[in-house]
Amino acid sequence: MNDDVALDLLQQEEHSLGKRIRDLNGEIAGEVRTFTAGLSDGERTISRIQDLYEAKAKLTFDLGDIGARIEGLETHIREQADLDRAKVLADDLAEGRPVAQEDYLDWLLPVAGTLESGEGYDRRHEGEEWMLQEMHRGDLEPEEYPDRNS
Repeated sequence: MNDDVALDLLQQEEHSLGKRIRDLNGEIAGEVRTFTAGLSDGERTISRIQDLYEAKAKLTFDLGDIGARIEGLETHIREQADLDRAKVLADDLAEGRPVAQEDYLDWLLPVAGTLESGEGYDRRHEGEEWMLQEMHRGDLEPEEYPDRNS
């Protein structure tokens, strides 16, 4: 049995245990209602509620155990996938095939492309040219600045 099948079986078992716990909660609530309404023998009802709570506690423990096993298996599957990718890359390098470079800044390319093409690009913030403009700006009064909007 491979890891994916084992993971699927564990997830089904987790779902089944969750359903059984919800059913026990319903039974406990029903027993409490009959006890508070005085429709049953008190001692017998309390004993039944205690049995239901014990069963629920065992199932809850089992559910936690299965949850931990699922988490461990998911981690193992991710690690195995990473190892497989690393092995493929190592084989490519060993055989001299070119390895594709990942670019983690691909999301920035559309914005960078717009700035380079001049769209929405403010040239005043470009190195020397901007510095020269600012130096000559000192000769003018603030009201005379060419970039003043008011």
